[in-house]
Amino acid sequence: MLFAAWITQAATNRVVSGSVVLASFALLLVCLIPLIRYRFQRSPTRSIEPTITFSLIYFLVFGLGAMHAALDPTAYGRLLADPLPGLLIALAGLPLLLIGYYALPAKSLQSVAARFPDWNDRPAIVAAGLLMLVGAAGLSQVFQSGRYFFLATTTSQPSSDQSVIGFLQGLFFVGLTILAIVAFKSNRRALVWAVVIIALACAVALLPTGRRYWLLYAAAAVVIPYHFYRRAIPVKMIVAALLALVFVLYPVGQLYRTASASVLNSGPSQVPGLVQSAASDLSKMTPGEYLDFSLTSAFGRVNYALILTRLEETYPQREDYLYGQTYLPAVTSLIPRYFWQDKPTFDYYNQFGRSTGILLPTDTGTTVLFSSVGELYLNFGPIGLVVGMLLYGLLFKSFYSVVEMSRRSPSAVLLYGLVFLDLVRVEGPLGPALPGDLRWFFVGVVTLFVCGAIRGRQRDPSPGGLIRQPVVARRS
Repeated sequence: MLFAAWITQAATNRVVSGSVVLASFALLLVCLIPLIRYRFQRSPTRSIEPTITFSLIYFLVFGLGAMHAALDPTAYGRLLADPLPGLLIALAGLPLLLIGYYALPAKSLQSVAARFPDWNDRPAIVAAGLLMLVGAAGLSQVFQSGRYFFLATTTSQPSSDQSVIGFLQGLFFVGLTILAIVAFKSNRRALVWAVVIIALACAVALLPTGRRYWLLYAAAAVVIPYHFYRRAIPVKMIVAALLALVFVLYPVGQLYRTASASVLNSGPSQVPGLVQSAASDLSKMTPGEYLDFSLTSAFGRVNYALILTRLEETYPQREDYLYGQTYLPAVTSLIPRYFWQDKPTFDYYNQFGRSTGILLPTDTGTTVLFSSVGELYLNFGPIGLVVGMLLYGLLFKSFYSVVEMSRRSPSAVLLYGLVFLDLVRVEGPLGPALPGDLRWFFVGVVTLFVCGAIRGRQRDPSPGGLIRQPVVARRS
């Protein structure tokens, strides 16, 4: 990736600061530590281990983001800043997370992992169906006139704590995850095909809406259970997926979403015209223009080296730290919005954008994410970065070790599947995101219990750890 950035520098005849190049290279070395560690241990790389995927995305949004900002500063408008301070903050934070992750002994979580129950397959399928039915009813709201396209509506994303509908929409992906766990764990061909068909139908239905994160939810619902019960996802597939995001999903999606923003009374009937418009715009680009547009579309969205620089320049010089306010949803999310209609959201995305000058003072609708790393600095400054990244490492290890130590219990895989995206995607603050994931997990487990799917686990005298369980083929 860094080599590709240097090739881009040579092709565009633009000069990058030597400090940015060296800091990006240093960050690359740190990001490779989880992979190098597996090589020294001569053990298979567990690509879904949080530090692996997190490190790859971390280098993308900080290391390559800083390189692109230095190469093409005109692409960033009001976001433009010196990428080096933010890049150095990121460089200081990742080693601390890795220390926290590898310092926690896995055996200390064995008693916790033993509490995650197994499931009875048939009741679990019923529970999955009920959750998907409720979630589909919530998602159907998107297909109402005027709400279909993401940029032409104010409908909440499923991870939002701001609406009951937003929460119900997420239950579809909880149900899909449960169904995928049962399918891949039992190796029932009919169930596997059902999962694949439902996931593809979900993608086909939701892709035209421009809600990219829903596609990631659907992918995680299938990929995580497949990884644990069928075959490990290779690291090269993770890298390929990230490259597809940068060079396909972001640029093509940006053209499509921009065209859809001005559509009134939006609905599925407008999709063919918008696809034709996006295809026409793409056909007018040369390969070099498409490459430049792809990088600008991607890093204009996820360049968090610049975000951290703006944050460091603003807090506490012009604005006071938030002192933990972004983590309050961990408490307030326990109370459903149905019972607390005016529950505060602790949504500081727009306020952060205006305070740092990224947004105009009159822009009260646009959100600017500050990343999980920036969230620590925003709340407590440098001390928060140091202590917080260590704690994040412990948190990452806890979630993943529970899956290992529980012998891939379906309940543990469900929990990990629901939190995985928010753990590794970097751009989203964990304070508002994880409580929502845990609420979905709680509702999923309660539904499984009510349907009679929860059953006790047999004790295994063998030492803890992730082991490959034999898969028994069954007739569908």
